[in-house]
Amino acid sequence: MFSVFCEMNGPTAAVSGLSAACSMHVVRQQRNSPLPCPAVKVIGKVHGHRRRKDVAKVIGATRVRAFLRAGSVMSFRDHVKLLGVTLDATLTMDRHVTEVIRSCTYHTRSLRHIRPLLTLKAAKMISHGIVTARLDYCNSLSHGTSVRNLNRLQVAQNELARAVCRAPRSVSATELRRQLHWLPVRQRIDYKLALLTYKTRSTGTRAYLSSLLESHRTARTLRSSNSNLLTVPPLSLALSAKAFCVSGPTVWNSLTNICK
Repeated sequence: MFSVFCEMNGPTAAVSGLSAACSMHVVRQQRNSPLPCPAVKVIGKVHGHRRRKDVAKVIGATRVRAFLRAGSVMSFRDHVKLLGVTLDATLTMDRHVTEVIRSCTYHTRSLRHIRPLLTLKAAKMISHGIVTARLDYCNSLSHGTSVRNLNRLQVAQNELARAVCRAPRSVSATELRRQLHWLPVRQRIDYKLALLTYKTRSTGTRAYLSSLLESHRTARTLRSSNSNLLTVPPLSLALSAKAFCVSGPTVWNSLTNICK
């Protein structure tokens, strides 16, 4: 399975990487196997703006099919699951949020059934290990997603808080989260990005992340010169705001100097 991103260079440049990846795959398969290379099935995943994505699919299918041997299959999918995260074509995270909520709802209902047999400490431990871990897994990718998705995730966390505290639906979930010392979903996402940015700047690792962060420099001395700000690159598409080089500095610059 190969994924390409349609950026500002256009769909033609994007699918060039797809063609190169397919060629390397076939060459590697022929090199490692003494037998003739069989028919290859290639699954392409194109991310980007809808119009550029559609053009890239046509160009990519034509080029890759021309390269691959007869009998090979070239197909594109609307979504793909990588390391437990479901990525759709436009990175809206709608499908991923739906799957997370489905899993959290199932385990929250199961916890509600056995909650009378558990102490508060045991219930909090189970909720963190089973449900909260799913809400927090790769949640930094949800930065910049729609308000609807964030509200759906927040509802799932509210139901978990009521299940842990054995509270009815009429009780405010905000007070329950405050008693449990739980951050809301939006703040958990910002916390994950801020923590990742801090570790990247303080340790210099990983290299592929530290290279995306650049300290803000001004032409003359200003009051913001000592604010430890990061440079936010200019954007041409709303989709670009999901990149770490944009979301990380944006969250970091919103923090106070004491938090930095």
